[in-house]
Amino acid sequence: MNLQRYAAAFIVLALYALTISPMAAQNLNTSNLTSSPYNRYGYGRLGSMGNAVTCSMGDVGIAIRSNQYTILANPASLTAIDTLTMIFSIGLDAQYGMYSENGANSNKWDAGFSYMSFQMPLWRNFAMSLSFTPYSMVGYYYGTSDSVAIQSATIRHDTLTYSSLHQGLGGVNNFMLGVGWRAFHNKRVDLNVGVNAGWLFGTIEHDGSLSTSSQATSTNLSYEADVCGLLLQFGAHYTQHFKATHSITLGATFSPRLNLSVDTETLKFSADTISRNNRYRSEVKLPTKWGVGASYNIARKLTVTAEYEKTKWHDVSGLNPEFDAEEGVFNSTQRVAAGVEYQPKVLTNRYFKICRYRAGFSAKSNYLRVNDNSLHEYSGSLGMSMPINRRSALDLGIGYSAVRPKDGNMVKEDYITINVGLTFNEMMFFRGRLR
Repeated sequence: MNLQRYAAAFIVLALYALTISPMAAQNLNTSNLTSSPYNRYGYGRLGSMGNAVTCSMGDVGIAIRSNQYTILANPASLTAIDTLTMIFSIGLDAQYGMYSENGANSNKWDAGFSYMSFQMPLWRNFAMSLSFTPYSMVGYYYGTSDSVAIQSATIRHDTLTYSSLHQGLGGVNNFMLGVGWRAFHNKRVDLNVGVNAGWLFGTIEHDGSLSTSSQATSTNLSYEADVCGLLLQFGAHYTQHFKATHSITLGATFSPRLNLSVDTETLKFSADTISRNNRYRSEVKLPTKWGVGASYNIARKLTVTAEYEKTKWHDVSGLNPEFDAEEGVFNSTQRVAAGVEYQPKVLTNRYFKICRYRAGFSAKSNYLRVNDNSLHEYSGSLGMSMPINRRSALDLGIGYSAVRPKDGNMVKEDYITINVGLTFNEMMFFRGRLR
């Protein structure tokens, strides 16, 4: 056993644990990458287990293996790490949202934390990861106003203006431990399996109010849900090597249906009178999810990958019927994605020849069913990794997404997203010897 190896790992793990303490986690979730009014329903906008690298390739990851960066989407990929290497990654995102509805338009910038991960080898044929990512994000603020005519025996030809305001914030975090195992290996074939165990926790808040110009009536409703529970994901990789530089990897993932515990508090009041204050605990289900993918790699210079994923949201219910859909009204989702990564030269003095260039696209359906209408999202992305030294890199990406409801009269959304990540890939356990 190398004592220095585990001492260094312990220091990194301690710093990592302090970084994602509950207080820090709450602060990271106060600036969500969303302002969509659709976040009023369900868990809000679902996050990604990707990073600035994989998001630039269409948010893929089921069938990718790399010793240059961490892949969280499939724990079987963890064993691709070098036995002397530790990888630490952190990322921030900025998003410009453009919202339109029946000729009305609104634009908004959002920015915030997107992921943090740490990966290291364990003993022979085993590797592990720790990560902190958003499972879901809620952030919106919108309102409507209208006027109605008042006709009575005493009041004629007058109007009453009423307005409603809706706002929400928060989200659910995912703190996850992953372990990968190289079950079989020879010159031609690799078989790797793994498991991710994530702890979901966080708070989602919704507030709504209805008021009139006469101030005679004003009703407010506040809803807060504290969510916690376990998420499991199992993964596998089968890699077939051709010649010395070509390989193909087939990947698969599966997440079972599990329970989440929800502590809910709802408060309803008008003027200075509280008409209802309810607190209760309930259980909801996480949906079953599975995915398959394939990738082709040539000499670590070119990787082409594609994947398909399905999540059975129609089997689960919302957090609270007052703000969310009731059981059976979520939509099961499907997602297809493809991406490519290319590095012109592995060894050269020309800087931009050793940069990695990426592109990808994806199409997916949204789990929310709003007013009995479904939503679909189409995305395209580009990115590159700029080496800091021989192993670490600055990862940059930009993407465009369009969210389109089935009903053309509902809100249409367009997004430009900028991803910035740092990947520190260092030989932390290497010990030189003087001969």
